[in-house]
Amino acid sequence: MSETVSPIFTRIKELCANNDTTPNALVTEVTNSNGNISTWKKGRIRSDYLVAICDKFKVSADYVLCRVDKNISKESAEILRRFEDLDGQGQTRVDALIYEQKERMGREAKPPANSEQLATS
Repeated sequence: MSETVSPIFTRIKELCANNDTTPNALVTEVTNSNGNISTWKKGRIRSDYLVAICDKFKVSADYVLCRVDKNISKESAEILRRFEDLDGQGQTRVDALIYEQKERMGREAKPPANSEQLATS
């Protein structure tokens, strides 16, 4: 009977493949033993090991845990957090600035949300 592999372990395998390492090597590096691979295949990873994996590959825990499909760098996550801390007017202004900069660079951009509100501010 074949062993079922969790989506989390599949994500870890992808990260390893993209970074010229193997899951077995990663387990040994992170845990200082090779006995945890079967536990990892079931998607059970200690939080300190998860942090080590995230740090090594510079990915978020949400990405490793398959809670998001796209990895967001720590820098992008920080920018998003700061954006979310703004009030509605601040977010509208940032959105308009992004739109202007994308136009300047010649990239296609969708008009900023509430652009008519910004004009009256």
